[in-house]
This record gives sequence, structure tokens and C-alpha cells, in this order.
Amino acid sequence: MLFRLIHIILQSSNGYILPSGATWSVPATSTLSQFNVNTTGFGEVLGNEIGSYPTFQVGSTTSSFLSIKAPQITPYSSILVSCNLVNNRAVIPSNILSSYTPLGTSIGSLFTYEPNYLQFADVEDGQYPQLVLELSDQLSRSIVIRDPNMLITLYTEKKSKSIYLPCCYHS
Repeated sequence: MLFRLIHIILQSSNGYILPSGATWSVPATSTLSQFNVNTTGFGEVLGNEIGSYPTFQVGSTTSSFLSIKAPQITPYSSILVSCNLVNNRAVIPSNILSSYTPLGTSIGSLFTYEPNYLQFADVEDGQYPQLVLELSDQLSRSIVIRDPNMLITLYTEKKSKSIYLPCCYHS
């Protein structure tokens, strides 16, 4: 009984309290804890690969370590807006209408995008039965948006005839 009393005093002085009915015990000596990253998705959020940190559970000293890659707190670092009518010769794929970074937003929160200037892209001549806009992430994966109150404003302008003049005229 004296051992149990000493054990309880040590636990209380260190801030550790063994719950009543516990099937485990508090170790008598300090041990180094390990942090395990079990999935790639969780590792991406933390900036670590799958594994145990620190690698070996030896000793009782304090251990610290840095991420080995940039943590991906949000899955979207860039949002691409594509349109089936657009033929944007400045980008690949050519159906990209615009792109933006959702700064200052969190998952499930409202975000707005107001460009500093109007962005125009050519529409190929022809007749189209529908206009399809798609939002995708930086890896061209479709983004599912469940908001029934979305507002997207597009500005259209009649295409003017372009006249290409050569830079030099030789006779």
C-alpha cells in the first residue's frame, strides 16, 4: 500500500492522474513519446511524411523537429476558373478563364474575388448550346461547391476585328 501511495503522490506532483479502473499504469521512469503520422493526408497538413517522430524512442530528453516540407493547411492554394467557350492562348489548358488565390478564407467560409482589372479571353466563333463554368484546384481537380447561393458575374464584350500589321514593310 505504501508503494501505491508514493506512486499516487508522484503522479499528482507531476500533474499526471491515473483514472480509477485504468488498465494501464504510469511508467516509473520518464520515456520519450513518439508522434506517429499514419496517413499521407494528415502528413500533408503537418508537412511531414508518413512515419514516427522522432524516429527512435530512446531516452527521456526533450525532442523537437521541423516539418520536412511546407504544410498544406488548406487543400486549395489556387482556384482555376475554366469555361467551355474560352480559347485563351496565353495559358495551358486553353479553357482557363481566370485564377485566384483564396487568401484569408477557411474551409466552409465565404470567399470573394474581385480582380483589379477586367480579364478578357477570346471565344471561338460559333454557336454554343450551353455555357459551362468549372472551378478546380491548382492540380486541376474539380472543386465541389455545395453553396446554393453562389453569384458569378461575367462581363462580355463584342469581339472587335483585329488588324495585324507587320512590324516592317519591305518592297
